[in-house]
Amino acid sequence: MSMKIHKVRFYILFLLTLLSAFSEAAVASIDRFGFYAAYSTASLEGINNFISKLDNACSSPENNAFLGALFMRKAGLISDRKDQLNLFKKGRVLLEKEIEGSPNNAEYRFLRITIQEQAPRILGYNRNLDQDKKILVKSFKDLNKETQKAIISYAKKSHLLKGVDFVLE
Repeated sequence: MSMKIHKVRFYILFLLTLLSAFSEAAVASIDRFGFYAAYSTASLEGINNFISKLDNACSSPENNAFLGALFMRKAGLISDRKDQLNLFKKGRVLLEKEIEGSPNNAEYRFLRITIQEQAPRILGYNRNLDQDKKILVKSFKDLNKETQKAIISYAKKSHLLKGVDFVLE
């Protein structure tokens, strides 16, 4: 009888562990529609709200990459030079770490392109544009629909990206 109880306990613990893992994965997913809306409008309030959401979510490579992009985007919207530089550096470290860990992640590359094209040349944050574009064009069809829409929208005003490189099927 006790062996049967141990097996039941084991299966219950196993199922609870699986459910916990699935729920954490679901929570960790980024609301891309909300993210790209806040990111593209250059609203300090919208960006701060999304930073707050990501700060309160479970830490993950995806969260870190998106948070890094938001910090760098925010740096361009504030006026204090010291705060700008600190935010930019903080964001760059987060995004670069995740690109290094997932070098073929086209969405992270897209985030970096959007920052590199807008960053002042003096920061020297524009050295990966061609490499990032190649990976983005190659992997575009594999990205989720919200990210594809954001790329197409961004390409309309980009000097590097062209709409003809990205076609929705």
